[in-house]
Order: sequence, then structure tokens, then C-alpha cells
Amino acid sequence: MLIYKTLVIMKKILVFIVLLLCSCQKFLDVDKSPNMIENEAVYSTEENTLAALNGIYVQMRNSNLSFANGAMSIYLGLYTDQLIYSLTNVNYQFFYASALAADNSVVNAVFWNEPYHLIYRVNSMLVGLSKSTTLGTGFKNQVRGELLFIRSFVYYYLTQLFGDVPLVLTADYEENQYLPRTAQKDILARVIQDLEEGYDIISSDYPSVGKARPNKDVLAAFMARVYLTIGHWEKALQRSEQLINANRYPLLQRDLKQAFAIGAPETIWEIASKNESANSSEGINFIPARPTATPTFKVSERIVDLFDVEDSRLRDWLGVNAIGGVTYYYPNKYKNRSTTAPVTEYNVVLRIPEQYLIAAEACLRLGEANTALGYINKIRERAGIVPIAGSIHIEALYRELLDERERELFAEWGHRWLDLKRYNLLDVTLSPIKPNWKKDAALFPIPVNQLNTNTNLKQNPGY
Repeated sequence: MLIYKTLVIMKKILVFIVLLLCSCQKFLDVDKSPNMIENEAVYSTEENTLAALNGIYVQMRNSNLSFANGAMSIYLGLYTDQLIYSLTNVNYQFFYASALAADNSVVNAVFWNEPYHLIYRVNSMLVGLSKSTTLGTGFKNQVRGELLFIRSFVYYYLTQLFGDVPLVLTADYEENQYLPRTAQKDILARVIQDLEEGYDIISSDYPSVGKARPNKDVLAAFMARVYLTIGHWEKALQRSEQLINANRYPLLQRDLKQAFAIGAPETIWEIASKNESANSSEGINFIPARPTATPTFKVSERIVDLFDVEDSRLRDWLGVNAIGGVTYYYPNKYKNRSTTAPVTEYNVVLRIPEQYLIAAEACLRLGEANTALGYINKIRERAGIVPIAGSIHIEALYRELLDERERELFAEWGHRWLDLKRYNLLDVTLSPIKPNWKKDAALFPIPVNQLNTNTNLKQNPGY
């Protein structure tokens, strides 16, 4: 595949470029170094191995609106019915109009190349780690668990965007460059397999200062999401309730302005920026430069109307600019748009409120409506909303859950996209408001240059 040709230098010797210059001292306590370290040397000491691992996390946050740094929130918010783009950049307009083509540069660079580059680095580290004879077992298990999680995380999103994709499990360029697509269900089965293995060997405690490197809770939280996606309701409920009942991530009450600050109580996992150099990509892009500026990405009126007036999320998570008598709402979960220090916000990926909503949906699917309502009401009460009392028809409860998920998770990591797909509501929701919407738009196009390079790849229908 084309994605690996830029890495052909690694073809035989698996040379790993360790980005120590980019190491985040608060994230990983390792020294800076400009050196390129050959593979065997990387895995001779814990310090070098951590530097290589840190390089992967740095890559996830290395550029604005990259795959793991804001792109899911913004591009999928535009692609669905959450965000409205107010300017003229054609890259955003294609997503807002649901008019993607196989030669779309963002699809190729951000949603295909970047994920596979991450996967390649993970696979390279897994190979090197397995060959090390100097690292301790406990340390190797922790790093392996993190790597399996990162690969699973990336593959989960790849399948939600493209459906069937090549399943790359080695760092062998020659083996990987002509791989065909693997069925989505098989990839998700591998995702679960890797997450379960990683969970068994990773530490219960965070191995970093704060919540920047995964522990068991991070893998449990993500497993709950994946199990919900594939319809394994019992296992989704087991993992979500495990986190809820442990009470290590208490729900905030009423005041949610600091919900996305570094190390916030509700955060399960967040990705740090390199060298504490920038705040979140969401904050940088969502927050207008001035109170008199029209937001680049406006929140749809439909979302604003979902909130009760007493809902603290309406007050704390939606920003407002009034210009010429017109009110514009924008996502304001993140409060800092600065691209320089001081850094007050990382990129929050997993939060405990999602686990309450996963538990609620799993309970509903299992016929436990009263328990589901209890979990929904916990999130409502946290936001200062009167809980739903008495009996409620099951279909209305599903609708309420979907609305509650949107109130809680709007403009985050493409949750609306995931929800509409899971509920089979993409067409009925988007076709009335997107003139270019077609049923086949439920999957992104396989980039044309990938098809030209790897003749074993087949295009998704409709492109």
C-alpha cells in the first residue's frame, strides 16, 4: 500500500525514529535526544522504550485536525447533523455537503494514511518489544498492553469509517503492501481479542503522571464501547458497570465548566500534547478568536433545542456570540484556544458519563428498562435536570437515551456518527437535510491512490 512506501527504509531493519525531541516531560519522564536509535537499542532500556512509545502518543497529537486530534469531532460533526460550517474552505464543505469523492485529500491523508502510519509504528514496537531480552516482564506487559490498545482504538474507527479495511498485524512492508480488505466483523473480533489481552497484562494504576497513558480502566471503557457497537450487550454492561461501581471517576455535579480540564475527575483517558506545547484541537478550532466573530463551526439549532433551560451543559458547554442581532452557538466544552503554553486542556477521549449511557443502552437492549432509566437519570441529575419519573414507553426511552447521548457527547469523537450507524438512522436522519446524501455515504470512499497502488483493494459501493 502507498501508506507504507514512505516507510520503506524500515523494510529490512525496522529502524525506529524515536521522537525524543517531542517527548512530553509531564507525560513521560524521559530525556530529550536528537538521535535516531536503531531498533535493538530502543528496547535495551526502559527509558528508550518509553521514548519510542511516547513518539506514538506524540504522533496522535502532532498536528491540528489530525486523525486523533480533532478530526473525528469536526469532520464527522459536519458530516452528520451537528455542526454547520460558516466559511468557504472546500475541505470542510465536502464533508458538510456529504459529497465525498474517492480523491478527497482529507479522507486519504487524515482518515486513511494517518491511522495506518500509527498502526505501522505500533506493529514495529510490538516486534521489537517481543525480541527484547533486557526489559522486565512487568514493564514489557504494560507497554504491550498500551500498544494493543492503540492499535485497537485505531482499527475501531477505521471500520466505522470505511467498513472492511486491510488488517495489518506485522511491520513487514512486503507482506502488507498488497493486503486485501478484511471483513469488518473480523477486524472488530481482533479488536476485542487485543483489548482483552491488553486488559489482562496492563497495570491497574496509571503508569504516567495524570491520565495520559492507559491503565486497565481505559481498556475496560473502550471495550464497553466496542461491545455496544457489535451488540454484545451483556459484556458492554459488565465493563461499563465495572467502571461505574468502582467510583474512581466521580460524576461532577451541576458545574461542568472544568469537565475537560487536565485530569478532570470524569476523565478516564486523555492525550497530552507534545512538550506541553498546545491545548486541544477542539478548543483551537471551535472557540472564535473574538466575541464579535462568527464561529467557524456553529452548533445546529436542533442541538440547542435539545437542552432544557436549566441544563448546566447548555450554560457550560455551548458558547454564544451575538452579532448584528443574530445569536450563534458553538461547542465550548474546551475553554482554551491558545496554541501555546500555558496548557490547561488535553484531548479528552474517554469519560465516565459515556459509561453510564452505555450501561443504559445495554440494559434497554436486555429488557431492563427501569435500570436503564436509572442510569439516564444519573446523567440528567448531574446536569441539573429533573429526572424522568414514572413509567415510560420503551420506544420513548430509546429516543430519550439517544437525545441524552447527544446532549452529553455532542462534538466529541464522532459519537453522533456512531450512534446513527448503530441505530440504523443515518438515512432517515440525514437525507432530509443533506441534498447529496445517499445510502452509500454510510461508508467513506477508499482513497483512489490506495486503489491504484494496491490492486487487491476494492472500492466501497457508490464511489
